[in-house]
Amino acid sequence: MGREKGWDDVVCRFCGSAGPWRWGWRYNLGGPKQRWRCTTCGRTFVEDDGFLRKRVDPDAICAAWDLFFRGTSGEGIARHLRVAWSIRASGRTVLDWVRGYSRLLADCLEAGMAEDKVEGGRRWHEDIAVVKLGKELRYVWLLLGRGPRGRPILLAVRYSKDRSERHAVALLRAAKDRARALPERIVSDGEWAFERAYQRVLGLRHREVRMVHGVPIASRRHGVEHNNNPAEQEVRELKDWVRHMNGFASDASAADLLRGWWVHVNVVNTHGRAWTWAERAGLELGLPQEGRVRRLVERAAEWRRSRLSPINR
Repeated sequence: MGREKGWDDVVCRFCGSAGPWRWGWRYNLGGPKQRWRCTTCGRTFVEDDGFLRKRVDPDAICAAWDLFFRGTSGEGIARHLRVAWSIRASGRTVLDWVRGYSRLLADCLEAGMAEDKVEGGRRWHEDIAVVKLGKELRYVWLLLGRGPRGRPILLAVRYSKDRSERHAVALLRAAKDRARALPERIVSDGEWAFERAYQRVLGLRHREVRMVHGVPIASRRHGVEHNNNPAEQEVRELKDWVRHMNGFASDASAADLLRGWWVHVNVVNTHGRAWTWAERAGLELGLPQEGRVRRLVERAAEWRRSRLSPINR
């Protein structure tokens, strides 16, 4: 078998060594893939493009991920795959796909927003959504920024079992790390945890940022200058999406799915516009309109490989 020196940026999946040799091709449902042989450990491998060991068409997996966050149930997606793609997959399999890729994409997007920053706008809106976990209640913390000309960006989302202030503190710190600049004011519904988080994270160090109280819809009718409508609308959309699942099955599943929902809202869903929220907020993605989810997964897999590279260790 012919052997040719490979690129230096290809890294062995097993030992992390760079500079493997080309070692033929591997043929599967996703098409032919280049095989490599490590010059250090001698093992052959295929680069992880995000769909390693998946025996299903990658486009079908991406379609299932997208449909899930557009309100289709896992069983409904399984039926769609069986009828339209001739793929036999259970609802549990679909959920495993969604959770796994949600973790990967969220990790990549969090790192990208922390490095490149986004335009968070002059106003930040905070709110809490109450969701069900069986017969118990759980809480989803949201922080939405309003960029130039009112362009929104969902800066941070956090899932919790209680309403303690530490979750509000983590939410505000995440938004602060991802935004290019602090806002002029932060609008909340008067939740005490948000007030405490404002004092701990910003407080006297950033007196130019004001914490104001806002109510939904008709703020002036209640004698309040500011309203919290952007956050309230996002809470309604979140609850509509959660309703098709009849709540969450477990805390771990809820945390993974909410991270995926955060990615979908910012990077995949265009909300009826030509650009996504993240792109309008200044995050340069360069993703095509067609096959956006697959390109996003491949880019996230490339980001994960780069962390394993000896150059970055």
